[in-house]
Amino acid sequence: GSEFMGEFEELLNKLNIIHFFNYPKDPQSNAFVERFNRLFYEHLIEWNLNEIIQPDKFNYYLMNYLLWYNTQKPHQALNTFSPLEYFLKNYIRNNYYSNMYVNRTFNNSIIFLKFFRKIKHFKII
Repeated sequence: GSEFMGEFEELLNKLNIIHFFNYPKDPQSNAFVERFNRLFYEHLIEWNLNEIIQPDKFNYYLMNYLLWYNTQKPHQALNTFSPLEYFLKNYIRNNYYSNMYVNRTFNNSIIFLKFFRKIKHFKII
């Protein structure tokens, strides 16, 4: 929120990151974020309205949803790859190193993908 803007701007300046703003309530200027927000609401919030008052339970559903969204859900904008698959396929520096994992080994990337492929369908319990 706006109460953190000063600290946020300070960090952006320190890291030499340019902060671009878009217009509020203007889906055309930020279509990808607006689409994610809509999917998030339709797939998670609407189905778990009763759980919102129980943060631990809702956070469990939220983490499951975000893991599914980023590791399994095909995205048309990414040629039907999940974001993780797209990243590993397109942004690994070579066949051994990956910037995504702490120890930067390609083998861990494969193990990670195999783990999430075992989960056939995302289920809300």
